[in-house]
Amino acid sequence: MPSHSGAYSAYRQHFPRPLEPSLSRAARVSKRIRPQFTSPTRFASILRQHVSPVCAISGSPALRSLALLLLVAIMAGCGTSGTQRPAQVAAAWPEPPSEGQSLLLFYTQRRDNLRNQPTIYVDEVKVFTLPSDAYSWCYVKPGFHYVSARWEPSRPALNMRTRYLFASGATIYLRLTTDGPRPGSPGLVFAQMHPMNGVVAKMDAERTTYKAPSVTKVGLP
Repeated sequence: MPSHSGAYSAYRQHFPRPLEPSLSRAARVSKRIRPQFTSPTRFASILRQHVSPVCAISGSPALRSLALLLLVAIMAGCGTSGTQRPAQVAAAWPEPPSEGQSLLLFYTQRRDNLRNQPTIYVDEVKVFTLPSDAYSWCYVKPGFHYVSARWEPSRPALNMRTRYLFASGATIYLRLTTDGPRPGSPGLVFAQMHPMNGVVAKMDAERTTYKAPSVTKVGLP
């Protein structure tokens, strides 16, 4: 994203007179209209609406041109990231389960040197395979279900299987952690799978990578 300080330095090199009012006005307008930049047509409409007040601050044609360039550069540098990131988060993060559904959100925090990746099953349904520090999710029919982490085929000692009660409209957050090899135990890796508090799990998962599930529903139409 273009730097305000860099743009300000460019102004000062060509125009010794301080231009803080113009820059401040341009920055405020850019911040207000940046989230609205969704298409070329919308962009043109926004420019017609906001550029004239910005340029009116300036006292010469050269200053008006520079103010316009600053506004366009700020919007061009930030518009793409401002519109794409919310869409990516919305696609990766599941909606809360409705009545008649439960949600499993599963993530990994690994501290090992293994190349293997655990595959997560609900009962005998394969739902996703997770690399290091990743998360995924699936909706589950309410009731008792076994959740398994299988390190197929070369690490059967790390396989885990636990039974959980999935309540209607509720979410179960599970974390898989690994550690090792430890000093004095060459080649040994330790793994654990346990439920987490929702607030902590969300904070942890946001620092990992989303992996799309193989199936999004288990036992549901």
